[in-house]
Amino acid sequence: MPSPIFLVLSIALSIFGCGLAPAPDPFSPTSGDGIAPWTDLGPAVVCINTATLGPPSSPAAGVCGSPARPATACNADSDCKSREACVCGLCTIAACDSASDCNAPRTCNFADNRCDTACTTADDCASGEDCIGSVCRGHCAKTSDCQHGEFCNASHVCVTTECADDTGCFGLTCEVQRTPTQVLEPGPVVVGGEIVLYLDLAYPTTPDQRAIWRAISTDGIHFTIYPAYPVLDDPTDSLRAPHAVQDGATTYVYFERNDGTELDVATATDGTTFGDPTPVLLGPDVHAPTAIHAAGGVVLYYERAGSIGLATGAVGSLLADQGTVLAPADVDVGDGTPGTAFWIDIATLASPHAELIDGDIHLWFAAFGQESAPATKDGSPYPIAPNYSVGYAGSELAAPGALTAWPYGPVADRVDAFLDHRDELGPAAVDAGDDRFFLYYVDASPAATATGAAGPFDLGRLGVLGSGAAGH
Repeated sequence: MPSPIFLVLSIALSIFGCGLAPAPDPFSPTSGDGIAPWTDLGPAVVCINTATLGPPSSPAAGVCGSPARPATACNADSDCKSREACVCGLCTIAACDSASDCNAPRTCNFADNRCDTACTTADDCASGEDCIGSVCRGHCAKTSDCQHGEFCNASHVCVTTECADDTGCFGLTCEVQRTPTQVLEPGPVVVGGEIVLYLDLAYPTTPDQRAIWRAISTDGIHFTIYPAYPVLDDPTDSLRAPHAVQDGATTYVYFERNDGTELDVATATDGTTFGDPTPVLLGPDVHAPTAIHAAGGVVLYYERAGSIGLATGAVGSLLADQGTVLAPADVDVGDGTPGTAFWIDIATLASPHAELIDGDIHLWFAAFGQESAPATKDGSPYPIAPNYSVGYAGSELAAPGALTAWPYGPVADRVDAFLDHRDELGPAAVDAGDDRFFLYYVDASPAATATGAAGPFDLGRLGVLGSGAAGH
């Protein structure tokens, strides 16, 4: 029976990675090497101004408030009053539509779409609060007795009104806390002790008009978009799938343009003000670049026709295409026998992300295949549909085309209620130092019209897994 690389359990979510030691040389996975084990750290919270980025299919969400009662600034929930949370730097009642919208110990009260503290008696609540409907609530004589985002109702209880815009606030202002945004292909890099995340963003109404934005974080989970506009954009084109390399004082961002007609690179000395992009690899059909700089040279992997290719050359020059170096058949594991490690019928590889760690190349990617035998539901076999999970391969820097795939299946695969394997798109890992690795991905599930590996998918949140110290 294969031993799990990692195992995270909650009421609705478990994460598995199937693996056995030892790994192929030169890689031997241990805590903190970025291969395993991985722990679910929840959604990556990305703030733009005072609102977080939400799934593209979700509505805008916030609470009604009064400009006469401005919110106070905060860095953490502990800076706020008892029922408030710190939402993008402001203390307010937090709106929610799902459990992941709320920080513990609060949970989403779906009746009121707000994050609340559950209670049995008033003793479970803060001073001056009562336990009403199994959640902590404040009593009031007037709205100024309530906390930010609440108003005093006719029963003298502090309540909220969820809103998407001002029309639902009856003369008050809708303080939007979540704005729907399409997030794809995150590209993390460590700069000056911070994790800088370059993001492929688009508005849900124009999903093909993608641009590259920049967000910064000190903890790898909570990010702030800075500046509040794209750092790489072209109104006549679509810029996609950024990968950042910090080489000395210069930030290089590699990206795809015009649906794979070419891969470009742009540089900045401040991480935000980029010069004109220059081509590094011409198409057609080249996607999702990821690059490593070493000794003045570039090792660049990319996606083409469901496989991963390689291009090499000097920094700043047009690279030489070396062709396919990792195909779906190279990732297949086992034969599907229950109780053994397997990952079979791999149909496509996508979104490679490479990092140079201790002199070796570590490569993560998404792959669509079958990694689980049928489960049991109501006493009957329940087939597990194929899905995108996170795979891993590695090589020595001197031989970047000689990739060895992890021989025991995916290294990250999330499971809802032990039956529904969620899809992980666009994986990107980063070594944050101090035995901390973060793996970012886009949560997804097949749309009703999905036909296989090509999707389409309903996109969810940007998620993050932790390894080493980041996973504890």
